[in-house]
Amino acid sequence: AQPSLVSAFEEPEAHLHPQAQRAMFGLIEELPGQRIVSSHSPLVTGYAKLEQIVALRQTGEGVRCFQASAKDLSPPNLSAADRNTVERVMLMPHSECLFARLVILVEGDTEEAAIPVFGAVVFGCELSSAGITVVNAHGAGNMQHIVSLLEVLHVPFLILVDGDKAGRQGIDSVNKKIGGALMPDEVVMLPDCHDFDSFLLACGYIEEIKSSIAEQNGDMSLKHWGAARNGGERRDGSIRNYSGPAQEVELVLDYCRDNKGQYGAPAARAIVAQMAPSLDRDATCRALPAPLDRLFVTAIRRAWGVL
Repeated sequence: AQPSLVSAFEEPEAHLHPQAQRAMFGLIEELPGQRIVSSHSPLVTGYAKLEQIVALRQTGEGVRCFQASAKDLSPPNLSAADRNTVERVMLMPHSECLFARLVILVEGDTEEAAIPVFGAVVFGCELSSAGITVVNAHGAGNMQHIVSLLEVLHVPFLILVDGDKAGRQGIDSVNKKIGGALMPDEVVMLPDCHDFDSFLLACGYIEEIKSSIAEQNGDMSLKHWGAARNGGERRDGSIRNYSGPAQEVELVLDYCRDNKGQYGAPAARAIVAQMAPSLDRDATCRALPAPLDRLFVTAIRRAWGVL
């Protein structure tokens, strides 16, 4: 009879540089029979296929194994395009989320840059030190596929979503995907009609955002950007009007939306800088706008089981 071959490797990535880790995993895949690899390397997990990942979780019943089934990873549950989205958005850039105490899912580049800055002030350490990973879903519509995989692998998550139509539709899609409603402590939604950019401006942080734009691109960059586009059309066909002081918020909002990813972290640093001199850690958390305060209070509870 043909022998059954089983090869087991415990953290084979140890002492290897990143390229060698990926090469090592490729060599292991070529071995005949069943291969079992235990790893703490996001490079290794990022290289693995979704169906190869088995997550070991400590539960009240002891250590349990969780794995996505063939049904979970096949149409109609997961199309080829949806699978590509999960791998492109989550596994390739953020495969460390499989080891996280908590994954915070956000919609876009600004949140991805700003949330770790706010979180570091609230937690008193980098979010990564608290076992938390922020994942940019690149749109609320992509969250359904990421959440379904996190649920199957029993990775705790928390969603920060815009309060606009796309954000609400994204949450509806998640609920439909998982076959039930998300728990109240799994979603933080911004106020009605606000995306993250307009939300920060509505909270009165226009000067902090303007200073972050100047820090990145120069003191006159916002003025020159507005002058070059005043009277032109936005993507939705509406006309830009930056003619007077009353339109300053409109100018800053348009700049932020057209330059995603540039100002998120600098703006967050400017916002917390004006809080930090007079507030201790707990007060800083309370001084954040209500949705962000709720986000981090919930993150602390879900990641660590404490208030």
